[in-house]
Amino acid sequence: MLFIGIVNILNAQISSLYADNLNAFSYKTLPLHTIEFEPNFSFSNSAAVWGQDGTQLEKVNHDLSSSLCWRVTYGFAKNFEIGGMFNADFSNSQLDIKAFLYDAGILKISAMGGVNVPLGNRIYNPDNLSLDEKSKFAAGIIGSISHNDSYSININFQYQDLFNNPSSFDYQAYFINAEFGSYFLHDNIRTIIGFGYQNITDSADAPLSLLSLFPGFAFEFNDRMVFTLNSSHDVMGKNTDKSFGMNLACTMLFE
Repeated sequence: MLFIGIVNILNAQISSLYADNLNAFSYKTLPLHTIEFEPNFSFSNSAAVWGQDGTQLEKVNHDLSSSLCWRVTYGFAKNFEIGGMFNADFSNSQLDIKAFLYDAGILKISAMGGVNVPLGNRIYNPDNLSLDEKSKFAAGIIGSISHNDSYSININFQYQDLFNNPSSFDYQAYFINAEFGSYFLHDNIRTIIGFGYQNITDSADAPLSLLSLFPGFAFEFNDRMVFTLNSSHDVMGKNTDKSFGMNLACTMLFE
């Protein structure tokens, strides 16, 4: 079942697929005609910011945000799944796919792709859209290493760009997520530690980079329900906020 970490649907990072841990997806796909449904609540607080040279500066006013998202993933075919994630107010949508590619024994490889389309009730100028109002696409590769289901290591790489990116607007982004998960505490409790790195180039702003840690636990009540609790800690960055966050998700499986 999926254990999903803190997500930001606005940045178009792929976020609605089956995984083993928190933010890094597994090579596995859902069984044929199986559905996963997940409400996901998260909040974050930012009290500092990193400057151009990585120097940390304290904020006078703190930024507190919270969000509720809904995720649905479906086993569309053998070794192929589709997924969707939506904000609670449906202001933004994420549609993703994943396909299993290769089995090399201990190492498994899959591919993923997705699109992000702004929705909601808004007033906008179609000739002068902000970055959050632009539709984006992402594509990536998944590598998973596991041994007897006692532990797993997942590494993901994603590239993101804009649809109809004009030559006057330079934008591209890279995301790397890697996580380790193990049942060493209890057979029904998965302990997870991971990190995520993102690098975003935007002609409207200075280049952004961010390194974050994601520790957490997944509590498996049965084969059809999992609760996940994890935190997010930004540890290094440039031209971006430094934040701390918490996330709670409940994943349910329907066959």
